[in-house]
Amino acid sequence: MSAQVYFSNERDPHINQTIEETVFHRDFSHGGGEHVPPSNKAMMVWQNDPAVFIGRNQVPWFECRLLNMWEDAIPLCRRISGGGAVYHDKHTISMSYIVDRKEFNRITLVRFLQSVCQSWGAKTFLDNRQNIFLEPKTSENTGDDSSKLLKIGGSAFRIEKGRALHHVSLLFDSNAQAMWKYLRYNKKFLSPSGGTESQRSSVGSLCEYSKSLANKESKQQDFLTLLINSAQEFLDARVVRLDKDIADTAVFAEKTSRKWILGMTPRHTFDAMISGIPYRFTIASNNILTCENILNGEISSGTIGSELFKDLPLTQEEISSGQQYTNISPQTCTTLEKFEETLGR
Repeated sequence: MSAQVYFSNERDPHINQTIEETVFHRDFSHGGGEHVPPSNKAMMVWQNDPAVFIGRNQVPWFECRLLNMWEDAIPLCRRISGGGAVYHDKHTISMSYIVDRKEFNRITLVRFLQSVCQSWGAKTFLDNRQNIFLEPKTSENTGDDSSKLLKIGGSAFRIEKGRALHHVSLLFDSNAQAMWKYLRYNKKFLSPSGGTESQRSSVGSLCEYSKSLANKESKQQDFLTLLINSAQEFLDARVVRLDKDIADTAVFAEKTSRKWILGMTPRHTFDAMISGIPYRFTIASNNILTCENILNGEISSGTIGSELFKDLPLTQEEISSGQQYTNISPQTCTTLEKFEETLGR
């Protein structure tokens, strides 16, 4: 099987997520497969409409401002890989490297992207998580390093059934306003434990390194052309354009379900001060919330929405003792978000 470079024509974040997983598993049996030759090595490029992606093992109400998201109809997507929470829009360029596990290493894709950024005029370096940063610019006036380290790419990984997936989201133009609105940056009021917590960084934009006088959209198209041509040369492969017809319908149903988006939320705890007394709250996957007075060890517990937590406006259905995250509504998520934030004030 030859190498392939895939480019998605879609912008729906859940569809692109499904296409990526379909390519990852090399399962083209659900329509359109005859047009998408499987390969033992592939790169896939796509862009999304506005959405927030969280890692496989993250707690959404710790990572996101869910109230703002649902008010603005911003979808929440949970990746099959790890990593942290990120905001995507049309100026985020995502790229995946899919390869047999025996050939996989964590440096191939980011080194490739560094070379593309170098051709674009942006010098970059990596941290130990294979995240990509712009090198600090040196002031022409003082010679001092006067800028922050600016993150432009985050890595996430998945290894499964002999296949390896590494994907990176590149910020061609960062939307700081949307990031602050939809991602939770200040978590000082909580000390969460359980799940993977995002590592926040100052962000940069690749578009600032273009010498072209063209508008932002034209610059981005130029960068995409450079990226895809470089991928073709790197893999000695042709470009195959993908659309929603090749997306595995069963995978799409799973990735858009509450069972996946919310039901994968791990057991987690957080500490909060209430009237000067430290408490530790634990939320388990069976929807049981336990409150422990850290000073005297007194423990109270109940289901979310029970009399113990009567200030949480949940439905009677959600109060039942057997309730799972699987069936928790978006309203409940935002309730948890408000509840946990209120405790820390």
